[in-house]
Amino acid sequence: TTCMGLFLVLFGLSSAVVKERLYLSESILTTTIGTIIGPCVLGLLVPQSWPELNTILLEVSRLIIILQIMAAIVCLPAKLHWKALLILLGPVMIGGWVITAALVHYILGLSWPISLAIGAALSPTDPILANSIVKGKFADKHVPRHVRNLISAESSANDATGALFVQFALLLILHPSKPAKIATDFVLWITLYQNVLGAVYGAFVGYLARHALKYAEKNDMIDMENFLAFSLTLSIFVDGSSVLLYFNDFVSVVFAAIAFGWDGAFYEQSKHSPFQEILDNLSNAWFFVFNGTLIPWTSILTPSSAALPQFWQHLLCSLAILAFRRIPITALCYPLMPSLTTVSEALFVGHFGPMAGGAVFYMAQMRGQLGPDLYPELEPTIQFVIVSSIVVHGVTVPLFKLG
Repeated sequence: TTCMGLFLVLFGLSSAVVKERLYLSESILTTTIGTIIGPCVLGLLVPQSWPELNTILLEVSRLIIILQIMAAIVCLPAKLHWKALLILLGPVMIGGWVITAALVHYILGLSWPISLAIGAALSPTDPILANSIVKGKFADKHVPRHVRNLISAESSANDATGALFVQFALLLILHPSKPAKIATDFVLWITLYQNVLGAVYGAFVGYLARHALKYAEKNDMIDMENFLAFSLTLSIFVDGSSVLLYFNDFVSVVFAAIAFGWDGAFYEQSKHSPFQEILDNLSNAWFFVFNGTLIPWTSILTPSSAALPQFWQHLLCSLAILAFRRIPITALCYPLMPSLTTVSEALFVGHFGPMAGGAVFYMAQMRGQLGPDLYPELEPTIQFVIVSSIVVHGVTVPLFKLG
């Protein structure tokens, strides 16, 4: 806590220099701090000794993601280019999943089921890291608003669609010789119940919440502090109730956010308040420091078995994923996305598909269902790609000046 507080104080005093002159993202610094205070260097914080670490990691990453989903979606304009978003959530995301799985399979030598699981965990783009691209003076000056809106919308929605890939991969691992069960569970339970009904539930709650907030405001029943916090409390309620109902909670939160912010009234009344940004900065800093302490550098640099992927394989695989996961498919789909007016905009959107919070969440989910020791290559592979994404996407923003 002392180290974290000291970092936030020092970073706050120099944040403009770091972000606007050095073009370094906060996630790079916080991940570095986490690595330094973690077990691999100073050993001041060793979460690996906690008995319920995986559950803590799962719930912390879940909370961070749902808050980011709600915050991003309620700020989106009503006239969002939905066709481009659907292309990114469909062909681009599916293609990226398959390409990532193939790279993991052929470079790291892992089986197809576990490669598909790793590819699924890495398929969503991260709303936390996307903020470093769509917000700030540099983004306002050099990145067109419609591109920023598209990146923000995609990073908020694809954590929800990524669950389909993860659950399908888990079915392949858990039931390798039962194709009928895999098909039945995926179509009836995962797709129709968890996702379709989850979307309906989220939209219904979001619709009710929007009208309830208007009624409370009209009759002077709510003060400004609780008005500003309403979207956050709504996201927590929708997420918790969705988990209890076995819905895909990310899907429910996405549709609740869409229904809640449909008319733009909440955003218009809250856009000048720094409350959301302050909460984002604090929660995101804590998350990346925490995850920085969990990166298994020992397993990455010196694997315990020759059968496990070596460091050079992790490095090659991560670079290949960053290069081929999204850029080629986005370039191919560029003619289908009229909202992207130039090839450079398509390449920008293709490149900036960072991986972090969603990958951590799905990694923890898979460890919980498969057991922590059954697939020792799972965590080092995902975490090294996350680190690579944080570094590459954190320092390459100035190279793409679109405006």
